[in-house]
Amino acid sequence: MYRIKLFPDKKNICVVKYNIEYFHYFKTKYSFEEIFSLAQTIRDCLVQQEEVISIESSMKSEIIFMIETAGAAKTIKKINKLIKNTPVYINGEKILLNGTFGLSFTRHIQTQNEFKKLLYYSEIALVHAREKRLLFAFYSEKMEKQREKIEKDMSAYYRFCKEESILIPYFQPIVCNRCEELVSYESLARLKSKHEVLVPFEFLDIVIKMKDSAKIIEAMFTKTFNIFDETKTRFSLNMSPRDIEDRKTRTFVLNKIKSKPEISKRLTIEILEIDDFINLSVVKKFIKEVRGLGVRVAIDDFGVGYSNFSRAVELDIDYLKIDASLVKNIENEKSKLIISLIVDFAKKINCKTIAEYVESYRVFCILKDMGVDYSQGYYFGRPEEKPQAIMQNFYQKLA
Repeated sequence: MYRIKLFPDKKNICVVKYNIEYFHYFKTKYSFEEIFSLAQTIRDCLVQQEEVISIESSMKSEIIFMIETAGAAKTIKKINKLIKNTPVYINGEKILLNGTFGLSFTRHIQTQNEFKKLLYYSEIALVHAREKRLLFAFYSEKMEKQREKIEKDMSAYYRFCKEESILIPYFQPIVCNRCEELVSYESLARLKSKHEVLVPFEFLDIVIKMKDSAKIIEAMFTKTFNIFDETKTRFSLNMSPRDIEDRKTRTFVLNKIKSKPEISKRLTIEILEIDDFINLSVVKKFIKEVRGLGVRVAIDDFGVGYSNFSRAVELDIDYLKIDASLVKNIENEKSKLIISLIVDFAKKINCKTIAEYVESYRVFCILKDMGVDYSQGYYFGRPEEKPQAIMQNFYQKLA
């Protein structure tokens, strides 16, 4: 554990934990000395800030430092901007660093134990920020209760390891905006514990850390295929680029598609979180193979983060799923402008658009008027276990 220089006379201190994004990728590609230069670059950026009281660690994927509480949010934004605008060159390759901050604050730190406690709080805030896709987060007791709940749900994860049947697909309807007909379902993973049904953000990080995401893919494809063997409706399943890069998972999916050609012609694979660090050649080859077998392909969460227009041109896809954050803020002119750009762009590359997070008739009408092709969200139906029940509820609502 870290031992720090204490500042008993310093008042109102924030302990900050900064996590370097894609560190595990960097670790596989670069040497220890090169990795150290990444951390040193961040340290150099911190040294330039007068608000930084001390830097406690620059090892591995996390940098720990302390700042003054007054104006902490402004300080973090300033530090982040400096880090992002300070490139690192390794063997001639330009690397722009990015990351997330977790903060906890106190009036003063007088003992090592007090520092350890604040460090723990900063970790909780960091995990919360990463889950919510925030630049930074301040610790609150509410976050700790959420983490305690997730830790309790670890028992459900271990049951999942032993008994695949508790992982079940739930389905959410996708509706054609033009004809207002239910045309497809997205198959969403749910983990059944004794008292509740867990959604992915409550267990997926744990599964990925345990390197068991292949089990999720295999269970979801097998169970969803079995369900849609009895219907003629289209459906979609999610895969991440990491799933596609994994040879065993990729082979399983391709074999499943080939073994059920009639069902596969109704399948859309939604690819999540396409970024600059994937093996693009493997993903492109996979997309070409599945489309050759009649499967359609969508890019999920398009319009923010690492999704970008050039990537969509590079990949041969059928749908762009507009990121939920844009739809959620559709009353905001900037969000509306981005959605309009996506719709126009999709038409030019012969793609259809799907909007997620459609939660009201008003939002649906705005999206329809903007030319978005399909909608998905609570306005049309929440995820449920039985597609037939969803269809019945949908048409009762329209009646």
